[in-house]
Amino acid sequence: MNTSEQDRYHIERVQGRIESEDALAAFERLMAWCDSTRGVFVYPLSRGPLSAIYLAARPVSRKYADCPFGFLGARDHLRWIFRGPCFDTGLCDQTDVERRFECDVNDSSGELMTNLHTLANANAVIAFIAPLLARRKG
Repeated sequence: MNTSEQDRYHIERVQGRIESEDALAAFERLMAWCDSTRGVFVYPLSRGPLSAIYLAARPVSRKYADCPFGFLGARDHLRWIFRGPCFDTGLCDQTDVERRFECDVNDSSGELMTNLHTLANANAVIAFIAPLLARRKG
């Protein structure tokens, strides 16, 4: 992945929070998928004491605000976020996301969040979002 030193720092911060081997495998799968998928743009950023990784289907002018997806590292999982731009732009249907994934709703932002504990969880998210992002590029 061709990233700046600052971006690598934030990616390492996300990775460094993960203690579970299964969650680490999920993280590595997501990062490998991002690296190998043309047109997926990774924007690691700090949000307070945590770093997060945000994904977009095209280079965006507002690296955080326009990204439809993101995730944070936690001790035994990744916290995957279906962000506002995902729904506001019609990229995803909120009902479809809630049907496919066990989600919590962030009351302040309306974002849907799901925990990825395993490689299978990461693969399920990739299988869901990959065709959406491919359609967005086209």
